Amino acid sequence: MEEKKQNLWNKLPKRTKLIIIGIGVGLLFNVIFIVVLISPLMSLGIIDISDLGSSNTLGYSTNTYLQKVNKECSSIIVDNQAYSLEDYVKGVVSAEAYTGENIEALKAQAIAARTYAIKRTNNCTTSIENSSYAQNFTPDFADSAVEATEATKGLVLTYNSEIFTTQYDSFYTGGDYTCNDDGCSVTYTKLPNKETHKVTVNNDYKSKIAGGHGNGMSQVASYQLAKEGKKFDYILKYFYSPGVQINSLSGSEEYTSGLSAGADGFVKRTGAPNSSDSHDVEFYYSDNNISYKSDKSLVGQCTWYAVGRANEILSAANSDLRLERALHAKYWYQDNIDQGAKAFSYSPNVEEPKVGAIIVWSSSEFGHVAVVEAVNSDGTIDYSEANINSAKSDTNPYGFRYQSNVPYNKTGVGTISNIWQGYSFEGYIYVIE
Repeated sequence: MEEKKQNLWNKLPKRTKLIIIGIGVGLLFNVIFIVVLISPLMSLGIIDISDLGSSNTLGYSTNTYLQKVNKECSSIIVDNQAYSLEDYVKGVVSAEAYTGENIEALKAQAIAARTYAIKRTNNCTTSIENSSYAQNFTPDFADSAVEATEATKGLVLTYNSEIFTTQYDSFYTGGDYTCNDDGCSVTYTKLPNKETHKVTVNNDYKSKIAGGHGNGMSQVASYQLAKEGKKFDYILKYFYSPGVQINSLSGSEEYTSGLSAGADGFVKRTGAPNSSDSHDVEFYYSDNNISYKSDKSLVGQCTWYAVGRANEILSAANSDLRLERALHAKYWYQDNIDQGAKAFSYSPNVEEPKVGAIIVWSSSEFGHVAVVEAVNSDGTIDYSEANINSAKSDTNPYGFRYQSNVPYNKTGVGTISNIWQGYSFEGYIYVIE
């Protein structure tokens, strides 16, 4: 047999032998490349190929993708001259913003401008025009613009791990724009997912209104938010879609943003509120609870419990923030968004639970709310709730229940996505982070 194989090889043309040898060498090189180079990089988290072939075609982990962008964006060309990315941002903030406004608004402007420039120029590989059709720029940097840019160096906005077009304008005067003695309001569109919300400014800022397109961030409204004490991360979250993250081009971890308290002091609640306990009275059985205050017959409803539990959590975090909701449960998520500057941080992504978050489900009737008590490593969460008929008894008249190990990364009835038949997940409201 071995002799026959040898004879067959000797009979092959020289060109065919060379092709076979070349294929073998190529396959051997690929194996060595994967074993020697790719595998160690994957084990260190530097290369992520798990999403290849999926909807996210980056082929990188988020950190590595941003590091790649950072490397490509060493400079950007405007007016036929190359500037470093950070100097370009200083020039945009100087030209686009009222530089005498609060520094937090200018920081938000810097991050939006940096993100927009990277997306517009395909990672700084093409030039960008100096105009209102792209971004205005001046080489004469204002001191406040320099401060805002340096304070946010390398920070960009991402959605689903990718940089997107972060449009902004002065204040839109089309659509349903209206003004009265209290100020001006108009509907804006959040990006990139096109949610709409009402944006309002008082008359102190009316003189700065210069129109626009109504997409993304209103600069004028950002000035008012900053004056009210809001930080740059809150301002950006207010104008861009839920799920948008602030990340660093250096590849550091996600920058957490939003109006919410710190998670320090959080303690699980595994038992029903007790009307004889002075601590529980403060949050569940007094006028501090909006449901109790508005109608004592609401005691025992899921909304009554969630209001009390949220404020109990906020108090433990030493926060002055308080949740006030008396609407049917199914409206809570949208109502929170509609609070505008007073909204708590939130997300419609079922796979982003956090301890202390309120879970909102909609249904054809009243919906349901519960509070996350634990996020487990196996893709499940524990939550507490009230008004569960099967849990009601003489000793538990309000149907309190601590529910354990409910999957949030799966679908179907009995998961967070669809807790009961006809109940659909709306979103999380984060009172602490």
